[in-house]
Amino acid sequence: MLLETTWHALEDAGMDVDRLRGSRTGVYVGIGGSEYRRLINAKGKDDSYVGTSGSVAVGRIAFALGLEGPAIPVDLACTSSVVALHQAAMSLQGGEIDMALAGGVNAVLSPSVIRFLVGAGMLSRSGRCSAFDAAADGYVRGEGCGILVLKRLGDAERDGDRIWGVVRGSAVNQNGAGLGLTQPRGPAQERAMAEALARAGVTPAEVDYLEAHGTGTQLGDAVEINAIASVYGPGHEPDRPLLVGSVKTNIGHLEAAGGVAGVIKVLMAMQRGVIPKHLNFRDPNPDIDWEGLPVRVTSEPIAWPSTPGRSQLAAVNVFGISGSNAHVVIEGYEASDGDPALLYGELRPAGSPRPIAGSSAGDIDRPAAEGTDARTVRLLPLSTRAEPALAELAGRYLSWLDEHAHRLANGDERHGVDRQHRPHPSSSPRSRGVRQHRFAASATGAHRRGWRGAGGPHRSPPERRQRNGGFRRVPGTSRSIRNRLRGRRGRALREAVRGRDAPPGVPPHLPVPAAQPLVRIDRAISRSVRCAEAHRGGHRHTLPYAYD
Repeated sequence: MLLETTWHALEDAGMDVDRLRGSRTGVYVGIGGSEYRRLINAKGKDDSYVGTSGSVAVGRIAFALGLEGPAIPVDLACTSSVVALHQAAMSLQGGEIDMALAGGVNAVLSPSVIRFLVGAGMLSRSGRCSAFDAAADGYVRGEGCGILVLKRLGDAERDGDRIWGVVRGSAVNQNGAGLGLTQPRGPAQERAMAEALARAGVTPAEVDYLEAHGTGTQLGDAVEINAIASVYGPGHEPDRPLLVGSVKTNIGHLEAAGGVAGVIKVLMAMQRGVIPKHLNFRDPNPDIDWEGLPVRVTSEPIAWPSTPGRSQLAAVNVFGISGSNAHVVIEGYEASDGDPALLYGELRPAGSPRPIAGSSAGDIDRPAAEGTDARTVRLLPLSTRAEPALAELAGRYLSWLDEHAHRLANGDERHGVDRQHRPHPSSSPRSRGVRQHRFAASATGAHRRGWRGAGGPHRSPPERRQRNGGFRRVPGTSRSIRNRLRGRRGRALREAVRGRDAPPGVPPHLPVPAAQPLVRIDRAISRSVRCAEAHRGGHRHTLPYAYD
């Protein structure tokens, strides 16, 4: 799970994994005791520890990817993954590393662990996690893995990485002496919250949503909500309460990975502009003074509160059975005018997700408006290490695109430019009418790949603009070639491509001599998709195909 999820996270960030080899990239992963080890008979084999140890699991990521920063497992029960995120952020700020992979993993494999948790009264007898509800009787175990790719903000913007959000500040502490080791302590949680807010430079009133730990126990829920209200209450009024929820009601408690699951939920909610529903909240916990606290549980999907001139702000709170507490403040990201994400026009490249303006709960799966895409046909390159896997990958994309095609604005370009390409490639036009045929063809055998030129005497300016307008590298490369022509020829070429000098009523087709310089468009688009070993078709241009 760790290796695969790490790979997916890096591809989502728009990074070529091979370029990370030898880099100062650290790995920080929340990982608990290995339940898998309980299921095997080691028999003194030398490789049993290598296959079941948390420390080796983290080290294996660094080994597989060639990373040369620290590789540190974190075992602090429920706080593990947020503490891993905190350590990664501190290492980045201190200059120890240039990039980090942080997160957590949990696999439910051993019945003996479940028996222990049942005996300790931690698991729900009802089979539901009902955080903050009167029926709360424990949590439900969940399993999964979450990995975050972290960089200093300036570095990520410079490199044109996909940015989901910004870690503004975080804090970690311990309960200290108290009534019991495993009992949560409100004052310690309050200190962690206040310290994280101070490091973030954020006032409690600015935070819109708090992703709570939400263990689903009567005592733990009351302690946490009261601590939240004590710190975040000032500045929040009954008509503008702090929104609170817990992902544990949706997917269970991922234990060592529970915190990163909450962070990912927050980032996705910021992108969509909608906070998901907190489940199983019907009868509020009677030990909590709901009427006197400016806190509201998101028992229904809620549009993210919009405040003019201010970014989205959220916090994630976790605490663990070992007495540890952790808190992190996260800010939504919107690119500035100088961000590389905006250098190529309206389309964002590997792209910082942008919140949905004025969205509501019903907008989550609503298709984009007609005409919002600059291209009716888009290229989706696919590649795998083995040919059989190519058919499987194509099938998965086909199923996903049939349901979610409206969500992809730049996914195909990111696959063409930033995704690592493997020995078995394929590509398909992403036009709804033809993609199923192309995907089916790629699944049944090898095909020669082709490239059709963007320009030509027969194409009108609107066609040329549509053809090249959606590729992020086109404007920059096109300007570079135009500058080399300079003078009158450069201006004439620009006007011809745009079609501004065509007489009224006359289709502005280009004469062949003027069409040949349109090779600049071919070159610009080919740099965007970067398809190697292809065969070029279309109009004759005496130009090598591969560019970099």
